[in-house]
Amino acid sequence: EIGQINGNARTGQTLATLSAMLEHALPCVVSRLDEHAALRATELFSGRKHGVIRLHVPVDALHGPDEVTLRRCIQLVCHLGLQTELLIPAQESWSEEQQDGLCRVTSLGDSTLTLHDAGQHWIPEQWARAIRTARQALPAHTEVCWGACCHDGHGLATANTLAAIRAG
Repeated sequence: EIGQINGNARTGQTLATLSAMLEHALPCVVSRLDEHAALRATELFSGRKHGVIRLHVPVDALHGPDEVTLRRCIQLVCHLGLQTELLIPAQESWSEEQQDGLCRVTSLGDSTLTLHDAGQHWIPEQWARAIRTARQALPAHTEVCWGACCHDGHGLATANTLAAIRAG
């Protein structure tokens, strides 16, 4: 479609514009919760000053044996000067251990917590409750960027996203 707008001159301008935009974009690489996978993901940023490693984190990794791996991955990414984003399944109610785990991982320098619906079919009120509960688990001075990843299985993605935004 780009090539058909006004010939090749227009295509060249569009590609130059996209290239300039991407030069300043903050790239993101997705990694599973594994130290070797996280290290391989960071290698993609060689020569760049900024980047984000998005770690898929099962809820049970916030406490228990997988917590050590999670902490090591976050420390590795932060040590290399990159940012981490934890993609965590949203919980309607967070256990005390999970809340403590959220506090511990954010104290390591984690910059973004993104909750996703993990195939759950929630209505907006459930999303708002999950966001509020997770935010309340962290100390008031904690600087974290919150995100919500709402899937559209039942046509509620927009409504759920708006509810998450309203909840903080």
